[in-house]
Amino acid sequence: MLLHAEMRKQQKNFPLQIFASDIDENALEKARLGRYSAEAVDAVPEQYRRDAFGPVDGHFLVAKHLRDSIVFSCQNLVSDPPFSRLDLVSCRNVLIYLQSEAQRKVISLFAFALVPGAHLFLGKSDSISGRDDLFQLVDKDARIFRRRASAKPNITDFPLAPSAETRAAPRGAMAAGAIKPLSLAHINQEVLLEHYKAAVVIVDARGKILHFFGDATRFLQLPTGEADLDILAMARDRLGLKLRPALHRVTDGEAMAHIHDVPLRRNGDTFRANVTLRPLHPEGWHEPLVAIIFEEVDSSGDEAPVNTELGRDEVVRELERELAATKNELQATYEQFETSNEELKAANEEVMSMNEELQSANEELETSKEELQSINEELTTVNNQLSEKVDELGTTNNDLANLLNATPVAVVFLDQNMRIKRFTPKATDLFNLIPEDAGRPIEHISQKFAGVNIVDDARGVMAHLNTVEREVHTQDAWYLVRLLPYRTIDNRIEGVVAVFQDVTMHKVRQRLAITALDIMRRPAIVVDRNRSVVQVNESAREMLGYGHREIEGAAFHRLRGEDWNRPALRRLLDQAFDGVAGESPETLRIASPDQGEVAYRVRVTPSTGDAQSVWFVIVTLAPQDE
Repeated sequence: MLLHAEMRKQQKNFPLQIFASDIDENALEKARLGRYSAEAVDAVPEQYRRDAFGPVDGHFLVAKHLRDSIVFSCQNLVSDPPFSRLDLVSCRNVLIYLQSEAQRKVISLFAFALVPGAHLFLGKSDSISGRDDLFQLVDKDARIFRRRASAKPNITDFPLAPSAETRAAPRGAMAAGAIKPLSLAHINQEVLLEHYKAAVVIVDARGKILHFFGDATRFLQLPTGEADLDILAMARDRLGLKLRPALHRVTDGEAMAHIHDVPLRRNGDTFRANVTLRPLHPEGWHEPLVAIIFEEVDSSGDEAPVNTELGRDEVVRELERELAATKNELQATYEQFETSNEELKAANEEVMSMNEELQSANEELETSKEELQSINEELTTVNNQLSEKVDELGTTNNDLANLLNATPVAVVFLDQNMRIKRFTPKATDLFNLIPEDAGRPIEHISQKFAGVNIVDDARGVMAHLNTVEREVHTQDAWYLVRLLPYRTIDNRIEGVVAVFQDVTMHKVRQRLAITALDIMRRPAIVVDRNRSVVQVNESAREMLGYGHREIEGAAFHRLRGEDWNRPALRRLLDQAFDGVAGESPETLRIASPDQGEVAYRVRVTPSTGDAQSVWFVIVTLAPQDE
């Protein structure tokens, strides 16, 4: 009622299915009628009452659109299979009547029945029995819980069909194993001890004849065609109509049923019979049996002569009695038909419910199949992309290997623990390396140069993330060592790179230049890009009055004897470092111990003609009078 009202409010129309279950079949039968008294309906608010109920014969019936949404089903919560794919379960004030173990089983059943995120309504006194792994509390006062998406209910205790204890044995079947064989003749004889001169027939709950004793042909007749041992079909005249309700009463638990004074005909003779039905519960038999005892009524005392008028009246009364009995039998048959019809409707609703569940499961399987196909396509795409990446990495790795093998520079790559990652072939000129040394600590490898502790410098680079430069020499070569951090593409430091650049020829040229300077007669000063004195010849030392090592490293603009910081001289130095030689228009006057003050012309020449590689300039001084 509330759900239909909410759908109208939101202007939505989607299928709604409610499963109403109970263990009491009588309660379900009453609920299926959907009939309520006026007092009960008065408690329903007016806005719902108009849509949900309609008056019929002083009562109110549930509207058809509401009744069609509900399927009634007889279910035992503890032993019967659970429903599935439900969005809501309401079970109020039921769990309190169960033992704790049964409560836990039922809570697990609810978790299995509900989809993830669905809700469970319990009564004020009910609880989830500590199954917090299955449900999350939503409202403590209203006792509303939500099924967790991660819930894993254990449903191994819930059978897919009624359990063996509650399932009826097959027709005429006996339990296997240690069940004692049943002697129907012995049972029949025991009954006949109490009913002498009677015919006894033993039937099962469905009326199938299992055993005869005595002459039952006076009361039963053999059927024509296919053999059928149904007691109701074999009963003479209208006896079958009377046996049917009596058999139902006995199988439903009545201690005994009697049918009195039933008129029967055989071979043109009419006689009367009494029938008694008694339930039997023999040991080893899983379903109830019924003993039907037929006794012919002695009519010898009824042969006295009677008046014709009185005889005619008696016939009329007999016919009236038979008519009343026939009406009663028809009424009983009609009631049984209605009951069977309701049972069929209930069974049909259960079948519809199961069919809807199967359809829902099939749709879920179809959806899962589509999702798996989509995932498979995505995996195929990712696999292709990964294959392309692998090919790219292979190409890059080949390029890098060729680059390292072809480079004339010695390079050693170290990780954060100072272990060798890889090295170029030229690195074997400085370290005793073989290809198998990859992964070994660098400090375990002997080096071919002295004066530098490469491990300490590398650790200092890792600690301060700076660049360290050193000059080292082997027996036949000089190298400039540059240590710098190993940076990844995302700027993470993962080691140190040691680059050894061969500067032997540079050293040779430097020494040749120094030798040439010493040979020169005129004073000459070599200045680097920091404007520091790198080298002077003997003439310049004598002119300036410096010792052999005293002048090297001194600032050029602070030399003795003259203002070396003149703007014109600074411009000459700047031009020379740009690759342009020049001569100062001004002279420098420098006092000489043996010649007095002498004026000199100043010329600045770059060490090379390439402006990009000018690291030194040569400042020469010539007397003005030359």
